Amino acid sequence: MQEPIVICCQCGKRSDRGMIQRCRACTQPTNKEMEKVMTEAAIEDYLTAYASKRGCLCLKLALVGQRGWPDRTLITPFGRVMCVEVKTPEGKLTKQQRRWIDRLKVRGVPVHVVRSNEDVIRVVNAFVSNSLEHTDS
Repeated sequence: MQEPIVICCQCGKRSDRGMIQRCRACTQPTNKEMEKVMTEAAIEDYLTAYASKRGCLCLKLALVGQRGWPDRTLITPFGRVMCVEVKTPEGKLTKQQRRWIDRLKVRGVPVHVVRSNEDVIRVVNAFVSNSLEHTDS
């Protein structure tokens, strides 16, 4: 079966070179590539890079014998702490994740669920600028 034709999202040129290709003249990913990017791992990688660029530590903590701890714990250079759970736009929180989010929020720890790179930018910028409080997930 032949691969579908991919259209560059910047210049509109067509390519039949494969599924995840960029137009040689452009640096923007193709529409097909953008669909593939929206995995939890890709969003988490973006979160790690963006938070680090903004001066935060972005830790992946694993609690022995505990499930549901948020994916990342961010710490600003001034010592503020926030937890972030990463989900795809369609992803659902597990019962254990909801339980941890509730426990942390009761103790005053901001916890946010991000579902896209745009969410990451909004949450990290607000956190770093000290204006983000608790929000519902």
